[in-house]
Amino acid sequence: MARRTVSVVRATLFSAMLCISAGAQPIELPPPEVVPPPPPKPTLVPRIDVSAHEWNFGEVWQGQPLEFEVTIRNLGDEMLTLDVKTSCGCTVTSKPRSPLEPGGQDRMKIGYDSRTKLGKANQTVTITCNDPVTPVVGIAIRGNVSPLYKLTPDGGIAFGQLFQRSNETRRVELTSLYEEPLLLKLKPQQEFGPYAIELKELEAGRRYEVTATTRPPLKVGALQVPVLLETNLSLLPEIRVNVYGFVQPPVTVQPATLRLPKNSVLDIRRVVKISYAPDEPIEIKAVRSNVESIHAELRPAPAGTTQATRPQYDIVVTLPPGDRIPDGATPRIEIETTSRDPQYQTLVIPIQIVTPVPATAPASTGGPGGPHTTGPNVGESTPEE
Repeated sequence: MARRTVSVVRATLFSAMLCISAGAQPIELPPPEVVPPPPPKPTLVPRIDVSAHEWNFGEVWQGQPLEFEVTIRNLGDEMLTLDVKTSCGCTVTSKPRSPLEPGGQDRMKIGYDSRTKLGKANQTVTITCNDPVTPVVGIAIRGNVSPLYKLTPDGGIAFGQLFQRSNETRRVELTSLYEEPLLLKLKPQQEFGPYAIELKELEAGRRYEVTATTRPPLKVGALQVPVLLETNLSLLPEIRVNVYGFVQPPVTVQPATLRLPKNSVLDIRRVVKISYAPDEPIEIKAVRSNVESIHAELRPAPAGTTQATRPQYDIVVTLPPGDRIPDGATPRIEIETTSRDPQYQTLVIPIQIVTPVPATAPASTGGPGGPHTTGPNVGESTPEE
């Protein structure tokens, strides 16, 4: 009886399982929830924008006022820092605000000096900033400035080499290039120092001559004086003509100092040239050394070396080997002249004892003889200069 009951139960379960496998549908689970990643944070950067990258002022006359305005904007979302530099000839009369806030803008004014910068303009205004895309912005300046006048010679009045008693005259011609008459006169209350200045009209309203004459005695050194001319033009109210020259001392010594290497082993000859102004001739009365082993003598200058504008004497100095100069001595050459100026009646040429820095040369293999070095021998010197 018990076995029959178990069999019935098993058959019933098997039938139920067949029914389930034949008609039952699988249970679908809901998909897992997908959470999108957060959006990236925007990068905050400045962005520069310039209203113009070139200023062409065209054809203008010298002295015409020239100014240009540029607008600079910050199109980014971070502070924009600015720095402005100019090349020669142009100036920034007003710089933009820095830093410039996001969305902000400011103006920059650029000027050009047409009074002194003549001819074609080729300058640049450079803006540097912290914009990572455009860190440098250039604004080109183009145009042409026509001069109102020209000088012949164009450098002004140049005397070149002068002497204390020189009495010379130089001239420069000034020609107007402007479409209207140019009227000139010397600006009053000017001091011309060593020069006498005269302005002369050669052609009414067109050509003028400026004359400069030296007024001796002249002071030794550079003599540069500006001559200011007043005009009738609003573009250029004043014209400057430079007068310059250089007055040589009555006596010059070349070289002014002699040098003797302490390790020299041969006699060394040096030639000292004593030049004098042709209008102040001198004679050499005596030449001597304060060290017995140093010899100095006066010799005629070699043929072809005496200049007509600057006569000279030659002093030949023979320097002994360096070890023949007593320790602690301050050797020198003394030359007595007949100059009327007490400053040049006794000329002193000091002699410096120098210790040369040893020369080093890279070692090389000299073939069968073994390694050797190349270069001058220690103590080798030039016998004459």
